[in-house]
Amino acid sequence: METENNYSGPRIAAVRRTMFEMGITLNVDSLHCGSRILYYADADEKFAEYELDYIIFTKMNAPTFTYNPDEVRDVRYIS
Repeated sequence: METENNYSGPRIAAVRRTMFEMGITLNVDSLHCGSRILYYADADEKFAEYELDYIIFTKMNAPTFTYNPDEVRDVRYIS
């Protein structure tokens, strides 16, 4: 179950995906799972996304990064 070990599975996945999508290195121990949401969006008449997503937080100084344009359309830094 994902809640065991303080949501270690989603936090490990967040480290991996943040590096792939944003080029940002994170420390799994600095991440906090704030919530989870069930997400659904129609892609077109045939396909849709339907997934359980986690809202994960960390504290860090403003990172420098180069995001993956195949994965990210827009970026906004909030402090």
